[in-house]
Amino acid sequence: MGHDTYYTKLIHNILKTVMVTATGLLGLYACNPPVERIPPSPRSFKTMELLISLSDMPPNWFVGSGPVKNQGDTLYYSRDASYVVFETDSEYSPKGASHDIYQFIDSANAEHIYNDFFVGMAGKEPPEWSYQSGVADQYYFVCYDYEGRFPPFCSWVGRYEEFIVVFRAWLIPDRMTLSDIEQIVKTIDSIMGEKLK
Repeated sequence: MGHDTYYTKLIHNILKTVMVTATGLLGLYACNPPVERIPPSPRSFKTMELLISLSDMPPNWFVGSGPVKNQGDTLYYSRDASYVVFETDSEYSPKGASHDIYQFIDSANAEHIYNDFFVGMAGKEPPEWSYQSGVADQYYFVCYDYEGRFPPFCSWVGRYEEFIVVFRAWLIPDRMTLSDIEQIVKTIDSIMGEKLK
C-alpha cells in the first residue's frame, strides 16, 4: 500500500470517528440541553455611578486618573467596568489608591470570577482589622508588604450580587491608615447597599 493510500484511509477513518462522536454529542445535547441562564433585568445605573469620590478620601489626596469606564477589561470579561485612581503628595513611594468596579451578567458569574481571580491574593488580614460587611455577599481584606521592601499594600474585595468591587491602597503615614480604609469600605458598603436595595 502506498503512502498516499495509507494516509488517505487514515484521514478518512479519523474524520468518520469525529463525525460519529459529534453526532452522538449532538444527540445528547438535544436530549439534555443546558439550563438557560436568564440575565437579570438591566440596572438603572452604571458602574461609574458606584465609584467613591475625592470627598470620600482622607485629606491630602487628589484624583490621579478617572473616573473612567474601563475599556480594556479583557481579563474578567465583565459587562461594565469603571475605575478611579487617587494619588497623594507624600514623600513615600509608591503612593496611590484605586477603586475598581466590575459588573457581570449575573451573581453566579460574579461569584465564579471572585473565587477564581480575587480570592487568594498575596498578604494576610492585619490583626487590627475588625470590620465586617453586612452588605456584601462575599468579601475579604488583606495587606502585603513585599517582605518589608515597601509600605503595606492593602486590598479590599467585595462581591455584591453581580458586582465585584475592589479598593486598593498603600498604607502611608499621615495619608492612609487602616482606619481610613475602614471608613472608605463603609462608604462603599453604603453606596452599594443603597443602589441594590
